[in-house]
Amino acid sequence: MHTALATGAVAESSARPGGFPPGRWPPRATAGPGSRPCNTASPSARRKPPAASALGAAEYRAGNYGAARTTLGRAEPLTPAGLAFLAMTEQRLGRHDQARAALDRLREVSAKREGDEDEAAALRREAEALLAGTPAGHSGG
Repeated sequence: MHTALATGAVAESSARPGGFPPGRWPPRATAGPGSRPCNTASPSARRKPPAASALGAAEYRAGNYGAARTTLGRAEPLTPAGLAFLAMTEQRLGRHDQARAALDRLREVSAKREGDEDEAAALRREAEALLAGTPAGHSGG
């Protein structure tokens, strides 16, 4: 059985969980000929808060905590979502003081914002639950 990938390539679905053969994980989908793979951002894009937050979130969700910390650590100021992922990343890496500091920054930012966005509020709750040692919606790994 074959599975079509976003890049148009075909992989043997039994070769690896998710249908990706060895050497094709993680998938490196592109927007078109000559474009940059979606999981490699330019160095300047990695420092811009929205891009860094999105890339850091993807790295965290994929279980790449070291890469997530590097990406999120380069961007200033981080978005509320980026701060939540930084707190969770630091916690997963065993850097509890840094995780607490990122969560405190997230709480400060959230308190200053009118009507905390649903996604940002949900991520803040997830980070708080992780730091408190209780299960949350996503385990991140």
